[in-house]
Amino acid sequence: MVSGKTTNARCQNHVDAEQGRHEMVEAIERTKNEYAIRVEDPNDFEKGSFRTTRIRAKSGKVNIITGCPKGHWNKRTKKCSVGMPTQTYRLSTDDFSRGDAERWTKRNICPKHPNAKACKITSRR
Repeated sequence: MVSGKTTNARCQNHVDAEQGRHEMVEAIERTKNEYAIRVEDPNDFEKGSFRTTRIRAKSGKVNIITGCPKGHWNKRTKKCSVGMPTQTYRLSTDDFSRGDAERWTKRNICPKHPNAKACKITSRR
């Protein structure tokens, strides 16, 4: 026989896992053609400085959006004085299911960007 405490702990673990899953769904935005995993707030970057780099991962097409942090963009030369950090990863919905996007995030984004909202959520599970 299972004690009430054990059953309650199992139920709480299930609730916590479901809550984490719900938050993960919110952290990975679904657009028409992509899953967007935001690493940094776009408001922290200079407008007009964003660049897209397309890579072909084993799992499918991934776009990496980079930008220049505010205060470091030279509008005349269109260059950033501090490099172009990643702002968002975008995964093609043609190549990734929601579950694939979550797994790819855990394997590829979280080691590089542990403070990304999706990574904070997944690390609690």
